[in-house]
Amino acid sequence: MAAQVLPGASANDGSIGSLRPVPINEIMRIFVRKPGFLLARTDQVSNALYGALSRGGETLAQAEMLLTIASDDGRDQVGLARANGIDTSTTAIILDNLELTGLVSRVPDKKDRRRSLPTLTEEGQRRIPAVAADFAALQEELLSGNAAQERGRLIDLLGRIGRENAGERHDGITRLAP
Repeated sequence: MAAQVLPGASANDGSIGSLRPVPINEIMRIFVRKPGFLLARTDQVSNALYGALSRGGETLAQAEMLLTIASDDGRDQVGLARANGIDTSTTAIILDNLELTGLVSRVPDKKDRRRSLPTLTEEGQRRIPAVAADFAALQEELLSGNAAQERGRLIDLLGRIGRENAGERHDGITRLAP
């Protein structure tokens, strides 16, 4: 087990501000008590589990986009970004990949021909039931180690984090849209 020294410190310089070498398991004990780390790790786990569950080979982000388009055909890229809580450049990349795989096409908006609206192709529409089933299986798998009451509480707490970090903060930093 290799010892770690945090950036900016030397294990042997003897200065007052230096840090001692810290075993990685000790560092991890600290991280697993940090909500940001746990949320990021949960995202990694979610993506890996969906990759294993998906019968169509789409990523979790692609599945979420497909389900959003299926639920409300007619949102432009900005509307899809807001609905999925992601930025527009990430939305563009996801849509480009879905278009390349033949699941989504972009059609001109009849109200504003400068815009295009992502819509499901026939193949995309055909895939939606399987994507929805895979997505539901992911939710069940993520919560499988929790009793029903714990599941509800966890979802409420995570929802609160999302809601309280949406919109404009007092320091001018824009948070993700709900």
